Amino acid sequence: MDQPRHSAGKRSEQRGRFWRAQDPEQSRTGLLERDHREAQVQLDGALTTGWTRVATHSDGGTASQEFRPAPQGPRVERLLVHGTLDDGEAVTLVGGHTTHRTSGPFDLLAGGRQLVSARYALIGAHVPGEQATFVAARLRFAHLDEWANLRSLSVQDGQAGDVHLLRRPPPPRCARTGEGVEVGLAQSVSWRQEPSARGAALELEACVTLARLPGLTVDEVWARCVRPLSTLLTLAVGRPGPPVAVTLLEEGQRWHVDLVHLDMGLDDQPTITHEQMLAPYGALVLEHLTSWLDAQSLVGLVGALTAGVQDVSGSTLENQTLQLASACEGLHRRLHDDVAELDKLTRKSLRHTAANAVPPEHRQLVLDALQHVGHTSFRSRLRQLVADVEAQAVAGLTGNREVWLQGAVAVRNELAHRLPDPDETPESRGDRYYCLRMAMYWLLVARLLLASGLDAGVLRDRLSQDRRFRYWRDELASNLWPEVYRPEAQVDGGDGRVAP
Repeated sequence: MDQPRHSAGKRSEQRGRFWRAQDPEQSRTGLLERDHREAQVQLDGALTTGWTRVATHSDGGTASQEFRPAPQGPRVERLLVHGTLDDGEAVTLVGGHTTHRTSGPFDLLAGGRQLVSARYALIGAHVPGEQATFVAARLRFAHLDEWANLRSLSVQDGQAGDVHLLRRPPPPRCARTGEGVEVGLAQSVSWRQEPSARGAALELEACVTLARLPGLTVDEVWARCVRPLSTLLTLAVGRPGPPVAVTLLEEGQRWHVDLVHLDMGLDDQPTITHEQMLAPYGALVLEHLTSWLDAQSLVGLVGALTAGVQDVSGSTLENQTLQLASACEGLHRRLHDDVAELDKLTRKSLRHTAANAVPPEHRQLVLDALQHVGHTSFRSRLRQLVADVEAQAVAGLTGNREVWLQGAVAVRNELAHRLPDPDETPESRGDRYYCLRMAMYWLLVARLLLASGLDAGVLRDRLSQDRRFRYWRDELASNLWPEVYRPEAQVDGGDGRVAP
């Protein structure tokens, strides 16, 4: 597939002619405005009327008609708009809806001037709508270049007129998911500095390639491939890794298109070195990416929740802690058979025995209070999750495990019911929340990376070298929550052993 036609993040304006896909004869000129996330067209006229006739009245031979504003918005319009820009490039706006309309005194039926925004746009072809399917894709993510550890190429005249190329060997072969999708790494070359008499600079850009897709729509490609890979990259790098460019190949392989999507991001964050990442390419390989895609029914939602705390804008410490606590419970439910500690008949018998032991007017209260008796508790789920991860990769993650579990359950209930301890100072509460937030984050990251197939020994080694993890566990935690993380407090699971 060719290079993307539009630089991510740069807003462009291009004039062209646009029409509804089902009515190409009725076209309007207009201005297409787009960047990496949004596309909208300001029409010199309208493609749909702004009014709906609701009644016709006749009074003494005089007929009158009653009109009301036509419904508009993303839920009711879902316009499919095709266009051809002045430079000949084809565009498709999918899920279009009217966001603004201006009407003059003679524009009642014509519709005035219409601004149409798209749910997503496809640049490069006239696509037959949301049902169009694709068989291949090329994806770029923020920090993908650093993760893949590609190097720039430089071409310079040395004193003897030599040419120097710095090149990394191409990535290895692709790997396949369970349904046969081929996932690979590729690299493209672009000019960072145009050639001149003084030299030139080329740049390698890494991309994830997907081949042999089973005819997926844009929404399916996004849900089954783009979002999961973005989540995995975020967990591996430790910084948000949103998609920044997506190119799709149509099923008949007649054309490819660049996607403009609301969930796109920008690759404008500070760079991070290969050594600063928890799981760079080499620790994670292509087989881990395919295993991760295969495991989405188990880890997809939890992975997204965990990766979501990397984007802290607008999110409080309390919200992040509660989000991670919910993710821990959800991950345990998905990884382990959710078998109740008591069978259904025993649970029912216990509830009714207890209810019959109180006056009739209180029985319903007892039944309600014992609704979840015998089910696996949050504490039990968290204990098993912690034990699994600490045994495999992160010894000492929770310090004194039972005291930590008690604190985690208390904080989760405080946050869920908004009932903090009134006797605790805000500083002490914030320290406790922060320690739990960090411990649950590393707990989830470790368990999710293990779910991708990452070797436990490799993960253990990478964590031991990760400066963020070591700084939190070895320095911050023991000062912020000493009753859990001071060395003398770190008894592992009540068995008398001091955690390493």
